[in-house]
Amino acid sequence: MFSAGEKVIYGRMSACVIREIAVRNFDGSEREYYILAPVRGRDQSIYVPTENAALTAKMKLVMSDAEISALMAEIAAGEMEWIEDDNERREAFDALLAEGCAAGLARLVGCIWRRRDWLAERGRKLHQSDERALREARERLHGELSLALDIPEEQVPAYIEGQLCILAEK
Repeated sequence: MFSAGEKVIYGRMSACVIREIAVRNFDGSEREYYILAPVRGRDQSIYVPTENAALTAKMKLVMSDAEISALMAEIAAGEMEWIEDDNERREAFDALLAEGCAAGLARLVGCIWRRRDWLAERGRKLHQSDERALREARERLHGELSLALDIPEEQVPAYIEGQLCILAEK
């Protein structure tokens, strides 16, 4: 069970704050809902029935400080291999995006960035589907880190870079 004020990730919607837990009547029956406020688009609300296990399973608390430290270490050490086959790559990227695990999103961002740099050296560009995957993974990862660290989203890349420099010095 979650509490009002907690910071969560909800499915592919990204970072949210549980604004309140309240009873609402939407379809003629009263039910208790988690009322989520997405970090982006604060004027929106997402209603998640508290007793709906399938929907509440899509909610997870944002990373703790320890989890963020472990993520930075994994980013520094881990690398994801580029998948040459377009269809296999799209399926692999979609699976990582659907899972929503921060470590997977970070590996995905790093993999696509490296490929984009490699292609740029050869005067070429990424496929549009790869750019879309990069944009979604980066937005979701930065959104969660911004919420967990309580910093503006624009500062997340500098935070990651700083943490990676610290880890490289060790």
